[in-house]
Amino acid sequence: MLHGKVERQLYQMLLEERLKLARSVGTAPYAICGDQTIKKITLVRPSTKARLANIDGVNQHLVTKYGDHFLRVIQQLSQGLNLSLDGEANLLNNEVRKLSTVSVKNSSKKLTPAKFEAWKMWHEDGLSIQMIAVCHYSIVTLSDLSFMCL
Repeated sequence: MLHGKVERQLYQMLLEERLKLARSVGTAPYAICGDQTIKKITLVRPSTKARLANIDGVNQHLVTKYGDHFLRVIQQLSQGLNLSLDGEANLLNNEVRKLSTVSVKNSSKKLTPAKFEAWKMWHEDGLSIQMIAVCHYSIVTLSDLSFMCL
């Protein structure tokens, strides 16, 4: 859901940009991406192709063929409307972190050491869940390798 007047403006501008792009390549706007995808792009306002690719409804074709164009337009329009990039993701992460601080502090005695360490990496170090999973996988792999060397 678009939260404010400025986001609705950005949404309309992105729809217009998609229409211009579709005309320039001789295709229908929905063939580039659907209205719901534009809405999600409006909420997230991705700054990188990786963030763009993580949006539900964005396929690899959109990222590779039109990704640079969309990112440039999103950056220009967002700047003109005084909107930050990576907006919805940052807002959501901050709210979840605030809520989790209270619940984890109240229940830290109930957490296993591994869960508490993962929480600290996420909350205090600011790592994403994906990075924590990669760190955990790397540690498990290294410990497995060292066990095999014994």
